[in-house]
Amino acid sequence: MSSNKRHILLSFAHRAEAKSFLNELPFRPLPGLTDCYSLEKDSERLSLVITGEGRENAMLQLSSTLAILKERSANDEFEVHNFGVCGYLQSFPSKFERGQVLSVKTIYAQKNHEEMEFKSFSSQKIGEADLISTSDRILSTDAADYLSNFAPLVDREAWAMAYTCHKQNIPFTCTKVISDFADGEICARVKEESEQWSEALLRHFLTLEASESIDSHSFKDQLKDLHITISQERSLNNLFKALEIKGFSLTEVLNQCDYKDLLSLEVRPKEKTKELIKRMGDLLNPLEKQLRERLNEVTSPLQRAGFKVRYDQGHENDVIHLTTSLEQSCNINQLISGLEEFEYLKFKEILRGKDV
Repeated sequence: MSSNKRHILLSFAHRAEAKSFLNELPFRPLPGLTDCYSLEKDSERLSLVITGEGRENAMLQLSSTLAILKERSANDEFEVHNFGVCGYLQSFPSKFERGQVLSVKTIYAQKNHEEMEFKSFSSQKIGEADLISTSDRILSTDAADYLSNFAPLVDREAWAMAYTCHKQNIPFTCTKVISDFADGEICARVKEESEQWSEALLRHFLTLEASESIDSHSFKDQLKDLHITISQERSLNNLFKALEIKGFSLTEVLNQCDYKDLLSLEVRPKEKTKELIKRMGDLLNPLEKQLRERLNEVTSPLQRAGFKVRYDQGHENDVIHLTTSLEQSCNINQLISGLEEFEYLKFKEILRGKDV
């Protein structure tokens, strides 16, 4: 590996917090390291570590990861940026909102239920709110009210990570998204919405890094009625760029895709976005739409019989994949009937362009 690079280590307590980073950026596992990944860039190196829950795990995992990374890249200039969810202590005078992404100023720690740690650590970058790391989850109003005397935000690991960086003289930055109000329902609520919080953190990171991973034309700002994941946003950007070359404006694209009709569909918001991507793809390549419709037509006997039908999306081969669930013996005859009615030779002809 080359030397003299800025080396950013992104640290997360939980895999769910890092999910969007691992899904959307080309991280690869680092050999010899547990829950650690790397991404080589032109001007800097990017690594990612998942430390596990609690101050002890965070301190041990981050310390060992830094030690190995510094040995492998001795001349790199390291810095650590912690991303994760946090609770908001509502008794604190400053008011924040659930879902808000905040840069942390100073990090405190609760030593036990009555004492505070003497040491506190400040972020290397200008922050918006202080945070306190606790040994235990905050599950009562009394505990939340007590901690609100020190900071508006609460987590369990940031202080340990900041302390580790302090001991190794490494710059430390912390960014949190408010996922709950530290009111006793944190586990179920955060787990249910973990994808949403991870995406919010990734969007913030990409903004900080002035990343070109997402095109400057932001569908997120213009399609307010849809829930758009980062991967969906990338697909929309690429499709619109291709349609722009063909002379379409955004208004024309939405009209051609029956956007108002799409919004009235009784499906989840993310599924509406998926449908918009499909319609834009059809607008860009009408022959692809025609081929898909013919394939759906010829495989309809299988679908009616209860099969889920999947075939090569690139249409490079004529293999068809069928899956189903058998719940009653009477379904067997239905499946057999669907297979008998299915015209496989017709399916092959369509794929080979002989009957479209």
